[in-house]
Amino acid sequence: MKDYEGDKIRNLALVSHGGAGKTTLTESILFTSGTIQRQGRVADGSTVSDSTPEEIKRKISLTLSLAHVEWGGAKVNLIDTPGYFDFFGEVTAALAVADAALIAVNAQTGVEAGTERIWTPSPAEASRDRVRHDDGQGGRPISRSRSRACA
Repeated sequence: MKDYEGDKIRNLALVSHGGAGKTTLTESILFTSGTIQRQGRVADGSTVSDSTPEEIKRKISLTLSLAHVEWGGAKVNLIDTPGYFDFFGEVTAALAVADAALIAVNAQTGVEAGTERIWTPSPAEASRDRVRHDDGQGGRPISRSRSRACA
């Protein structure tokens, strides 16, 4: 595997309510980037992300999974997360290390409860996030992160 400098690594969490298409989107990104030669399907149990026997049987993600692609000279770590509340700790863990989050929304059902839960942090989470990211410069760390993620 190629070595990457820290400024050339991005961590992208794919999050949403269950069944909105995170794993399918991960497969599409892997296929489009040339990382895999054949796009798997959740229904067939052939995706890169959902590889445990239980995930294949249930046709849902039970744990977060990591895949990576090279795009524009950068390594992009794709963090595919489960969408059901029982596994919300996995989403929290992914968001803790992510530079950015891609929130998938099912086009037929719209924003669902799991997506709202991800989008709207509890007061304790919002406070923790503010303390963790505030360097006394009026939110510039967040602006720098957005600039870096979109570079």
